Amino acid sequence: MSEGNTKIMDEKVKSLSLDEVMCPVCLDIFIEPITMSCSHELCNECYQQHFKNCNFECPMCKKRLSTWARRASAQGKLINKSKWAKIQEEYPDLVARRLGGKSNSQTFMQTEPVDLSIAEPGELQEEYLTMRQEWLLESSSQRREQEEASLNLIKQIQEEEKNEIERRQKIQQEADQQLAIKLSKELEMNVSPSLVNKIILRPRKVLTSICENSPNTSEVKRKSMPLSTRKTRKRKRSQV
Repeated sequence: MSEGNTKIMDEKVKSLSLDEVMCPVCLDIFIEPITMSCSHELCNECYQQHFKNCNFECPMCKKRLSTWARRASAQGKLINKSKWAKIQEEYPDLVARRLGGKSNSQTFMQTEPVDLSIAEPGELQEEYLTMRQEWLLESSSQRREQEEASLNLIKQIQEEEKNEIERRQKIQQEADQQLAIKLSKELEMNVSPSLVNKIILRPRKVLTSICENSPNTSEVKRKSMPLSTRKTRKRKRSQV
C-alpha cells in the first residue's frame, strides 16, 4: 500500500478533527487538554497562563470558574485524560513537534478550498426581502409580547394597590370599632345610677320644685321683680 493511501486511511479513522484538538488561545495542538465547566477547552500551558493567573476567568466566555477549578484540582480531574490519550494516539507527530518546542501553526492554518458560486440575477434581492420580512414579523411578535407583559404588570400593580387599600381600610375600621367600644365602656363606668335617677328618672314636678327652692333660683326671681315691689316686700319684712 502506498504512503498516500495510508495517510488517507489514517485521516478516515481519526475520531477527532484538527478543530477539535486545537487550543483556541495558542492555536496549536492540545497538550494535556483541560475541559472547563463552561465547556471551553485549553491546553495545560494556556490554562496556567491565561486562566489560573487571571482571576480564574475563562478567556473565551469570561465566566468565573474559581470554585470548579479548586474542586477539579483537588480531585485530580483537571486534565481530560481520555481526550489527551486520543490526541496522543491520533496525532503523535503534532504532539511530538509541540513538545519539542516547535509550532504546528502552519498545519492548523491550512484550510479546505471553498466552493464559490455566483448568485443569479435578483437572488440577493429576494433573499434580502425574505430576511427583512422575517425580521419584521419577529419584531412585531416581540413588540406584542412586550405590550402584553406591560399590561399584565400594570394590572398586577393595580390589583396589589387595591388590595393594600382594602387592607388598610379594614384595619382602620377595626381600630375605630375598638375605640368606640372602649369609649362606651368608659362612659358606662363614669355615669353613676344615682345621678341618672336624679336627673333623668325624677318626675318633672319634683325637678321644678327643686329648682324653685334653690338659692340661685330665688335670687334670680327677686332681681327680676320691679323695684317698687322689692321695696314693699323689704318694708314688710322690716316691720315683722
